[in-house]
Amino acid sequence: MTLWKGLTRKAAAYPVVQVRACATALASLLLATIVNCAHATELVGRVVDTMGEKVFEAASVQVHQRRDSVLMALTDQGGFFRIEGLSSGSYSVNITLSDGRSFAGRALVNGARRAQFFEFDYSRLVPPSDEDNY
Repeated sequence: MTLWKGLTRKAAAYPVVQVRACATALASLLLATIVNCAHATELVGRVVDTMGEKVFEAASVQVHQRRDSVLMALTDQGGFFRIEGLSSGSYSVNITLSDGRSFAGRALVNGARRAQFFEFDYSRLVPPSDEDNY
């Protein structure tokens, strides 16, 4: 009977150690996530055409870093969009307008700033073609 009690105590103690190690790992992961979120930056922007005096509603804005699609947003009726949770670095920004035209820009995000504003101007980033009405 004492042998059985000794085995039961050892078996019962093993999961507690495992749970404590798991809880420590989870706490470390949560702390790392909180620290990373504390340095996250918002990319706030507007998609416009200054020559045509237009703003682009419902344009898809995709932010990429090192060819990985990071986040996406749609512009509102004023052409504004907001993408949250970016870290410092250089990003490619691909914009697809509601009529299917697309163009790209770049954004250099400074993680020390909470929000950064970028204006993506279709008329400056895309060379004019014969189909454009200016």
